[in-house]
Amino acid sequence: MINDRNFEKILELLFGIEGGYSNNPNDKGGMTNYGITQNTFNAWRKMNNRPLGSVKTDLTKEEAKNIYYNMYWKEVGADNYADPRDAMILFDMAVNSGPSEAKRVFEQSNNNFYDMLDNRRKYFDKIIERNPSQIEFRDGWENRLKNLEENANKMIQDGFYTPPYYNELTPFDSGYKGNLQPVGDIPNREAKRNKYQYNRNKAVERGYIKNLSKDNYSSDYKSQNGYNIANNGEPYFKRSIEDLAPWELEELLQRYI
Repeated sequence: MINDRNFEKILELLFGIEGGYSNNPNDKGGMTNYGITQNTFNAWRKMNNRPLGSVKTDLTKEEAKNIYYNMYWKEVGADNYADPRDAMILFDMAVNSGPSEAKRVFEQSNNNFYDMLDNRRKYFDKIIERNPSQIEFRDGWENRLKNLEENANKMIQDGFYTPPYYNELTPFDSGYKGNLQPVGDIPNREAKRNKYQYNRNKAVERGYIKNLSKDNYSSDYKSQNGYNIANNGEPYFKRSIEDLAPWELEELLQRYI
């Protein structure tokens, strides 16, 4: 029995994307059911010493769930991520492009959900550049990425996951009186607030910046002198956040919108 709360939730969302049986001649995966290809189904059956069968007629939803869990979710280490957004995008690319490619692109994306979205768009563009026949799948791939971001926001909106610092006021909230300029009326405010908080939390976790709340520095970061982002391809500030000039604070905020 699988007992993994994040996996159960994310697979529920993924099944909404993958659908049922398909066999598009231009799809390199060939026959597919529940997003599982015939080759993957064969490999799973062999690995479990079970007779081979047709992915169209012999693959049940429950067996597909076990394949997803063991050959994709566990294979890429999605179970090691506390934030389900990270687990979801890593797992989804593993299903879409294979576990090794998923791990490579996620590492290239600094294990960042939003950077991974951007890099997957570039990844799809390269596939089409190498093989123009794949252009018919562009809209589907783009919708897949759109669904991922919508589902990431939905998990927060529905209370499935509450990110660290989520209840702190941000520049996107009324009543905010922090160091940054409050954000005016913009479309998709809540989604952009989520993106801002996600990237801010990543920066705090990695020691790139101190917690923006002056009185809420963790002991891990108290000893750090402001920003510690050398050799990571990020802006490097030697001062603490309270000492940054207004234009520097605005630049910091813009990176997260």
